[in-house]
Amino acid sequence: MIHEAILGVHSFYMNQSYKLPKQQSEAWYRIKLWGFLTNFIDAGGKLEYQPGETTCRATMLRMNLVRDLETRHQQGPRVDGMITSSITQMEMCAIEAGKVDEGTTGTKVLHDCRKLAKTMKDMFDLICNRCPADCRRQLATFGILLSGANISFVSLRYVDGRYYRLHVESSISFPPTWDDEGIVSPTIITLMTKLVHFKQRVEQMAKDVAVWVQVWQESDDPQDE
Repeated sequence: MIHEAILGVHSFYMNQSYKLPKQQSEAWYRIKLWGFLTNFIDAGGKLEYQPGETTCRATMLRMNLVRDLETRHQQGPRVDGMITSSITQMEMCAIEAGKVDEGTTGTKVLHDCRKLAKTMKDMFDLICNRCPADCRRQLATFGILLSGANISFVSLRYVDGRYYRLHVESSISFPPTWDDEGIVSPTIITLMTKLVHFKQRVEQMAKDVAVWVQVWQESDDPQDE
């Protein structure tokens, strides 16, 4: 998985004379530079990645929780990608993307982070509604912020009472030039390793959620005597 991703990124850099072009569109970064994420995340069959603008189902359900025939159905804001569990179809990780790498304090990044946080909270609440109450403290939902060549990994966890903790765990960027014209690039390997570890955490959480959902369904549907 990681070997194929590195080869694909190396081929991309090679076609660009080993230098990243500047001032490209958001779609260019998402398709050209980050296009490998689809196969990378789908590999193994535990997660499903839906790239491109999509509506968060959890947000849509929250916005239409109370409505009647006179009330218009609301779709809610769109995100730039969604990762769901292959087992439960629960939304586990939302993705927001932009075209400019402004670092972690850029205006667009901060706006996307706030939007991502609201989406992740909706995802968290929907999962909690399908699981036993004591799972809340173990649950986490995830997010990815793409800003040009930069990627940030985000998680949301419950703290206590009405408080939640949104944590930008780490950020790393593709280098403006390939470190070496050989296949091996330390920066690329570090980035891919972080991606692998992040994916493994999302997969494990999706697996835990599947168990919790099953327990909740069994407790909610008692066997006939």
